Amino acid sequence: MMRVLSFSRMWAKLDNDTLTTFRFERKDKDWEVGEQVQMVFKARSPQRRVLGVAEIVDKTPRWVMNHPPGLGYAGYFNTPLVTEEEAVADGFSSREEMVKFIRKERRMLCVIKPLNKLTVRWLTKD
Repeated sequence: MMRVLSFSRMWAKLDNDTLTTFRFERKDKDWEVGEQVQMVFKARSPQRRVLGVAEIVDKTPRWVMNHPPGLGYAGYFNTPLVTEEEAVADGFSSREEMVKFIRKERRMLCVIKPLNKLTVRWLTKD
């Protein structure tokens, strides 16, 4: 069964052939390069709408915000922060706006875990 990559907003980037999105590592099975995913608007809402199918073509870890020394997974200490350019390309007006959005959605998780910067390419659009 194809997994769902859900969006809470109809971001302008969804019109692009290739786009990026930031997601936390999944507990059950993390996102994988080459995986095909169903792109959905508001997956757990009455407004649910299937947007199409895309393939994950790249996955790169990024911290969304600075974290205190000693916190986080040891293998990610050299992981770079999300840049201003990456945040804007992702649909935010600034990196600061992205940090506020992620903190609102995931609170402290963004301090102890990096995000996956996923690059996806549309295969079909509904």
